[in-house]
Amino acid sequence: GIEVANMSLGIAGCSDGGDSTSTLVNSAVNAGIVMTVSAGNEGPGTCTIGSPAAAENAITVGAMSDVEPMSSSVNFSCGPAPYRGFYQVCFSSRGLTADNRLKPDISSPGVFINAASQGTTSDYKELSGTSMSSPFTAGLTALMLDANPGLTPSNVKLTIETSALNWGPVSKDK
Repeated sequence: GIEVANMSLGIAGCSDGGDSTSTLVNSAVNAGIVMTVSAGNEGPGTCTIGSPAAAENAITVGAMSDVEPMSSSVNFSCGPAPYRGFYQVCFSSRGLTADNRLKPDISSPGVFINAASQGTTSDYKELSGTSMSSPFTAGLTALMLDANPGLTPSNVKLTIETSALNWGPVSKDK
């Protein structure tokens, strides 16, 4: 009965999608489960799409943000956050896999996300990363399947990719 699964984990580096974890993700998709996978927090740079983000059939998710005008004074390890607007976060892994496929497939909110604090029953903290953006896309996928249970994993992936708003040049982000 599993229809959607999320993997907010990964191995840094460069993968061609032939590693064991990517293969398991592709097998789950082939069995009818939509898999959302965090792109990783190693970007930008050469070979930042590791495993299982390089899985061909996964919906690999990068992190983006919408900063309110003049509200950000945050510095990530890769640079400062812009003062306004939508942007691909500098730490979000992106680019070519080891076999030259462009990932991520989509980017979702992944900056300053309120998340439950570990080991508590009522505390929250703000977190940033593709481990925050991938579950967002998994939730969207669940809503899509609730509205149309006949969608296949490839239908879901194609619909998300083709209906997303692009905040930069028209193409996947490199």
